[in-house]
Amino acid sequence: MHKRIYDKTAVDDLVLLTDISEDGIVANLQARHAKDRIYTFIGPVLLSVNPFKEINGLYSAAMPKAYEGKYAYENAPHVFAVAEDAYRAMRRTRRDQAILVSGESGAGKTEAAKKIMEYVAAVSGDRFNRGHEHSVKERLIQSNPVLEAFGNATTVRNNNSSRFGKYMELLFDFDGVPTGGRITKYLLEKPRVVAPAAGERSFHVFYQLLAGASDEERGRLSLGGGPEGFASLSREGTVAVVKALDDGEEYLEMRSAMGDVGFDAQLQEELVSLAAAVLHISNVAGLSAKGAGSGGAALPIAAALLGVKDDALRGALTHRTIVTAGEAIRTPLSDGEAAATRDALAKALYSATFSAVVTEVNEAIKTDASHLTTGILDIYGFEIFGVNSFEQLCINYANEKLQQLFIELTVLSEQQEYAEEGIAWTPVPFFDNRVVCELIEGTKPAGVFAWLDEECVMPQGSDTTLYEKLAKNLVSHKHFAATTEKDLTKALFTITHYAGDVGYSPAGMLEKNRDTLFRDLHEMIAASAKPFVAQLLGPLPGKATQKRPVTAGFQFRQQMGELVKVLGKCEPHYIRCIKPNDHKKSGSFDADRVRHQVRYLGLLENVQVRRAGFAYRQLFTVFATRYRLLSSSCWPKGSGDARADCVAIL
Repeated sequence: MHKRIYDKTAVDDLVLLTDISEDGIVANLQARHAKDRIYTFIGPVLLSVNPFKEINGLYSAAMPKAYEGKYAYENAPHVFAVAEDAYRAMRRTRRDQAILVSGESGAGKTEAAKKIMEYVAAVSGDRFNRGHEHSVKERLIQSNPVLEAFGNATTVRNNNSSRFGKYMELLFDFDGVPTGGRITKYLLEKPRVVAPAAGERSFHVFYQLLAGASDEERGRLSLGGGPEGFASLSREGTVAVVKALDDGEEYLEMRSAMGDVGFDAQLQEELVSLAAAVLHISNVAGLSAKGAGSGGAALPIAAALLGVKDDALRGALTHRTIVTAGEAIRTPLSDGEAAATRDALAKALYSATFSAVVTEVNEAIKTDASHLTTGILDIYGFEIFGVNSFEQLCINYANEKLQQLFIELTVLSEQQEYAEEGIAWTPVPFFDNRVVCELIEGTKPAGVFAWLDEECVMPQGSDTTLYEKLAKNLVSHKHFAATTEKDLTKALFTITHYAGDVGYSPAGMLEKNRDTLFRDLHEMIAASAKPFVAQLLGPLPGKATQKRPVTAGFQFRQQMGELVKVLGKCEPHYIRCIKPNDHKKSGSFDADRVRHQVRYLGLLENVQVRRAGFAYRQLFTVFATRYRLLSSSCWPKGSGDARADCVAIL
């Protein structure tokens, strides 16, 4: 499998194509996909087509050794070839490396990122335990099941979709031995905690816990039934069981991985207990400030798991304290407001729990030693759903930023290099998506995020006024459009992204952008008898005179800016993942669906630019044969004219 195969009907590097067109690229990928050759190069860029199945021998124990110490052109295209290039370049140049894994949701990004880590673990040395039972490499690998349990979910496009962004930095000493790592996370999709979409599930850990917990755990956490017993997991149209996933087995794997990473027994119980508390909070029903016994049977269970009194939880869910002119006024909430407050608490607790998981993983893999770095970026893919809201806006903005970086570091930079070196080539036009990034993140003129932030602080700001201002101020932008619908639930503003048009609903955007938790809820959690829970939400916010709280959009925009700066200092390596169909079905290749991805990923332009400066005109085998003829027959014996004739052969 690791040997290069030269096949005129399905070349392993698209630079060697004879039909340089989108159809030619798609046909080549389809021919390779049919033979289970899911990897294809465009020069140093690796394309990976998700097979939606296991391919025998593709990641065998012997495969890492086949790629170790080899250049990419010596073996067949493979994720291990990219990992080897990055690892070898890091050691040789002493320069930080970054492997950017991109593609749509369901294209196989998370799997590719895991295989990179497995390769590095297989070929690197190991001598850093620092008192832990498990080595640094083992802890790095075992962090995956833990992060996936709390941060991944089943969607209509992917059984194991990352619902957060992750930049994993692997840290090495100057001999290439792993010394530790660190993880930076981006934007967990919190609404999924209480409202997974039709055909999808909430986060894996809930289903794993219900399927795999021991009888003792189930009793202690009051988990009597399955997903159908919890409101957040049994919404109409959602999925409880996925055939491809064994939730019970994965729960045991996750708990084992927690121990391997370095989570002690108490910490594990705290995290599992919080997951159970979030489930029970979703079952709190009949909330009303007027009903003394409101909340149902789930409320005292949730209160006990959180280490707070029943009345404290009930009061925080049914009343809100407003401070004006130094006076605190406690007002009752309507039934609808109380239900929204309940959901806000569940989302905030789960998000904080996930943050605690990442913090603990970082604590277990941190190092103070001087190091070299290879980063692996596994971030959510571009998304277009039936209803697209604030989360999709952020996710698609992140993909725009990464596409911009890809264009700058490949298509644009290579053409600039050709110009500087005086190479004769025909400039290749390409879509420069900086204009779309400015539409979303710009401040002068204001972009979508800036209008969102402004409306969040306006006294009468609402989703309706936000929509009106976006429609009025951005309507002249060629990548923006807005409907004239008066009904906010039907109103849409559309952004023409590099991957296509996406219509966003303004409904709920302001609340998601504010991302605030009522002080009553924060104070209630801070008063928990459980120290771990009490510090979970961080320090209490200040009084009414405090600085304006930072919005979720502002934070995310800052994070993306920092990420791009970090990546800009690294030598980049690219894996572009492609989804062959929307049904997660092995053996199925939807040519039109793949063609769409080929187009918006700019693969044709990438091929054209690579060919402009690459010796693609002959297969290596033909070139080598003619070179041997030249060197053995012509060059030693022939006259000047004969030498010229031999050169003409090439």
